[in-house]
Amino acid sequence: MYRIVNVVSVFLLLAIVFVPLPTSHLDFNVHITQFLFQDLVKFLSNFFKIKMIGVDFDSDSVSLAILLYVLFAISLVAFFFKKSEKFNHIVQIISGYYLIFVLLVYGFNKLFLEQFPEPESNILYTNFGMLQKDILYWSVLGLAPTYTFLIGFLECLTAFLLFFRKTRLFGLLLAFVSFSYIFIVNISFDISVKIFSFLLLLITVFQLYFYRDKLKKLSYVLFEKSAKQSKPIQLAAKSFVMLSFISVLLIPYFSSMEHNNIFSVAYELQTTTCNPKIAALNFKRMYVLKQGYVVFENAKEQMIDYKIVKFDEVLRLEKRQNITTFVVKYKDKNTIVLDNEGCSYTFKTISVEKLPVFTHKNHLFIDYVP
Repeated sequence: MYRIVNVVSVFLLLAIVFVPLPTSHLDFNVHITQFLFQDLVKFLSNFFKIKMIGVDFDSDSVSLAILLYVLFAISLVAFFFKKSEKFNHIVQIISGYYLIFVLLVYGFNKLFLEQFPEPESNILYTNFGMLQKDILYWSVLGLAPTYTFLIGFLECLTAFLLFFRKTRLFGLLLAFVSFSYIFIVNISFDISVKIFSFLLLLITVFQLYFYRDKLKKLSYVLFEKSAKQSKPIQLAAKSFVMLSFISVLLIPYFSSMEHNNIFSVAYELQTTTCNPKIAALNFKRMYVLKQGYVVFENAKEQMIDYKIVKFDEVLRLEKRQNITTFVVKYKDKNTIVLDNEGCSYTFKTISVEKLPVFTHKNHLFIDYVP
């Protein structure tokens, strides 16, 4: 086991020294990294025919991935070293302060609302579905400064807990939860700091390794078997209550599945045919929502919603106790024709699945982003 710890210690030390921080004003080691590894990374990229755009070692770039492979290959030499608790302890101290530094960097960025600023006007005037999901995530957080401030405060608090020996274990557990959450968010929303956030998570796990005895004691306290065992009747009663909770909570989901499959479709108005004496309704799109509502969008992109009362041969809608009725003249998978007071409206379905918010594919490396 100590050989693996040696390898991890050397790898993390090299990563801390040579992996640039993904912040523009703290990239002090990027020039050293480029000087030492740029030519080697280029050679490996060409030799293995790996597509790479630039050798700047940005987060989630191919150049950074190759650099980490090189650092890991170098660290494998430590597998043949003898057990060195002193060296591992030094790496533990260095990596601990590195975590403190990174937590303070991102904590202050959030406290001063720099990491998630308010979205710019071009974003605000872009339709929701036309945005990529990483931009959506960033923009939504920019509209919630209180949330951002509190997250920044928690990150700074975690850093201070790591600074003191008595609170370090608690700080590491908070850091593990925090970095795990950040890594999941980065993977889910395709945010280009996945590799760096995974590195921070790995450093945290490395730190927790040195507290394995305390963690065992903590788990023993948390999961210690009670001296007083539950009687069979008590166990059966508890099981019945738990199953009742689960059943009551799950029934609405199963009962709504069929309803959700019927609705949720978007239509765009194709033609309007009206009696000359009748004024047509002013809308260009119709959205049928799975919650049981119809939303009409007019030419000014204003939305008006109605509750669906009935939807078969007729579409009966209600808003503030006023009833509006459309006769469903024709309906298939792609078309619906509605008649209302002398006017006929022909709609075609819109494929919302083709919008950027749904077509966005996750990318492991930014070099392969179109």
